[in-house]
Amino acid sequence: LATLPTRAVDGLNAEALSATSIAVSWDPVSTASGYLVELRADDDLIDTATLADEQTALTYVDLDPDTAYTVTVSVVDGEGDAGTGVTASVRTPIPAQPTPLPAPPAPETLTPDATGGIAASPTSLPADGGSVTVTGLPPLSWVSGYLYSTPISLGWAWSGPSGTATFTIPASVAGGAHRLVVLAADGTVLGWAGVSVAADAVVPASVTQTRGTLSLDPPMSLGRGGST
Repeated sequence: LATLPTRAVDGLNAEALSATSIAVSWDPVSTASGYLVELRADDDLIDTATLADEQTALTYVDLDPDTAYTVTVSVVDGEGDAGTGVTASVRTPIPAQPTPLPAPPAPETLTPDATGGIAASPTSLPADGGSVTVTGLPPLSWVSGYLYSTPISLGWAWSGPSGTATFTIPASVAGGAHRLVVLAADGTVLGWAGVSVAADAVVPASVTQTRGTLSLDPPMSLGRGGST
């Protein structure tokens, strides 16, 4: 007799419970001897579990935030062979922004040795400010920024999987050379990079020329021939 193919699971669902955990569940299969569950992130296999036939749900914890995961569930038959897998995708969210902002570091601590290997782009901004993207940061982290010499808070930014964060330099910043300092949520200086802001263009003073007005007293009328 021909062997019937192992039935695939139905109702597979994967949902994020938090920034670091997901829940997976599916409908039971009456002919299953168990289930093979595989968890992947960016096509990398990070966990494999073999479950009993009565277990149709599990929870993954200690995952990375802001990361796409795929879960594949296969029915295991009585011979221990896994059938065709069914896949569901889920992405963990970005965690809540921490509070409060860390205090700005003392300017004397921002030495050349404290640059930390980070890089800013662009390094030159117009007089009305703009966005600066910082690379070389720890990935998947909330970081905060300050602009020196007088520290101006640039708020929080999420570094994402690539370790890249973007800060907005306000238009109120004076023209000249500045240092963009990036801190971890605990206040650790991750590094700093030099940026410059263009000075406001000098507007030339307006010159108003008033023509003189000739008045005759008493009034005189000059004819075409010039006689009075």
